[in-house]
Amino acid sequence: VRNKQISSMIGDNQRKNRLDDQRKRHEALRRRRPPKLPNNNSNEEEGELRPNKKARQESPGNRLSRFLMPFFQKLWDMEFADLDNMNPFRIIIDRSNCAQMGAPDYFDVITKPMNLAWIKDKLKKGQYELKGFFDDVELMIKNCLDYNSDPNNDYHKAALEMRKSYKNLRRHIISIFRKKQAKK
Repeated sequence: VRNKQISSMIGDNQRKNRLDDQRKRHEALRRRRPPKLPNNNSNEEEGELRPNKKARQESPGNRLSRFLMPFFQKLWDMEFADLDNMNPFRIIIDRSNCAQMGAPDYFDVITKPMNLAWIKDKLKKGQYELKGFFDDVELMIKNCLDYNSDPNNDYHKAALEMRKSYKNLRRHIISIFRKKQAKK
């Protein structure tokens, strides 16, 4: 019985020593790691908002793109019933494919093509200022109206519908910018 008690005491001491070693290793690791900061952007000591590191490194063009993306997405997601619920503004028409797209004379009429795919690419790259974004959307709509000048043409009707939605979105974007300017 005495041997069992001694054996049990030795086993308890070994387990205790292993736990102590694990705690010491854990403490040593914790001391080497920088402390985890809360995931919000506030500076509690100074009572002010401080942008996180990612936001400080973000360029003005990328911030604007991030702001514009939900508005752009509404234009991208539009579907037109007269065109079998498709959005022709997503399609890239260039010199290599205009004949295949059924518009062989497209570049006789349109000198500077524009489409939602190119606008999206520029947004993702943070290449826009606000005016440039507006200019590209307006150019895309103007191109469609110019090329499809017959008011009964389904693409012409789609362009008018796109322009109406775009104007509403533009008003909303401008009102947000004015409110931000008033706060400064």
